[in-house]
Amino acid sequence: MKNTLDLDLLARLIPQLVALAKKHWSSCDWQEGAPTEVFADDGFICIRYASGRWWHYDLRSEEHTSE
Repeated sequence: MKNTLDLDLLARLIPQLVALAKKHWSSCDWQEGAPTEVFADDGFICIRYASGRWWHYDLRSEEHTSE
């Protein structure tokens, strides 16, 4: 079950999330498409992409992991 996001917290974290996602996209031959959804899972902010795949983004350690 997906967790809900605190929208005020998310608004403050958006710049950091965008920077980390861009770092992720540029680190490989990105084939997943554009972001389609932002949600919380297991205490992480996640982004689902047009391919249907999604990643956890750890804003504390600035790392990403796939679903």
